[in-house]
Amino acid sequence: MIARQAIANRHGVLFMLGAMATFSFSDFMVKLAAQRIGIGELMTIRGVMSLALLGVVFALRPEHSVGAAFRSRPALLRSALEAGVSVSIIAALAVLPLGDCAVVPQTAPLLLTFYLMASGGERRDPTRLALVAIGLIGVALIVKPTGSFKPEMLYLIASALLIAGRDLATRRIPRHISSMATTMVTTVANLATGVALSAAQTWTMPDLATFGALFGSAVALTAGYLCTIAAFREAEPSVVAPFRYTGVLYALVIGYFAFGHLPDAIAAAGIALIVAAGVASILRERARARVEKAALPAA
Repeated sequence: MIARQAIANRHGVLFMLGAMATFSFSDFMVKLAAQRIGIGELMTIRGVMSLALLGVVFALRPEHSVGAAFRSRPALLRSALEAGVSVSIIAALAVLPLGDCAVVPQTAPLLLTFYLMASGGERRDPTRLALVAIGLIGVALIVKPTGSFKPEMLYLIASALLIAGRDLATRRIPRHISSMATTMVTTVANLATGVALSAAQTWTMPDLATFGALFGSAVALTAGYLCTIAAFREAEPSVVAPFRYTGVLYALVIGYFAFGHLPDAIAAAGIALIVAAGVASILRERARARVEKAALPAA
């Protein structure tokens, strides 16, 4: 049994590495497309492409029913928040470096932890509060509120708050609703948001390169969703979760080679603090769960 779980964990880590790579590639494609067309148009075209790709997946896996997901308030709330995340991150990607766009939203788990402790949903712990504070200091170093502050950084702060809300809503989705069904609802919500935004914008006919970038983003995004689902299906979440932060490394590498972006010393320190606080928080909770499990009486 232990050997089987170890194999599942290794597979989960590989799927998570793949998910973060595809999400980073999707962001890169979006950044290219956002230079030429508006956010609403971008979300609409990519949404249609993503919906078509998911339709193929559902045709191959007809056991996934989406009806219950569209009737679930938590699933609908999660989808609305995810649409907000897409708007804020795409707006940021249009003008900010990929590395910043990847790392600031990674504070969402720390913000969720702080909310749960403040609301009494989880135990209050000075060490956990310290890790949250370290992560927020990292954000401040990247954003530079008293230095060369860029107003577009507010998009990333908004995305982190929306992601925390999205993850909280995800916890409340009934277990009988599959991850694939939730992904479908999310895709529809993103498409609807894109249509609503594009109605107030002037459309620009995308050239072939822009269409290619949007299709690449849609494929990568769909693959990333599927890899994330596969990563958590059998592997232990506490083993897989720290590897989410590899997305920051991917984004920094792509940003450097594609655009010549490198964080300055202060921003690099901020990135290091956010990643360190996030990984330390996950590993600490994993160790605590092991201790609590060992303390349980044998069945």
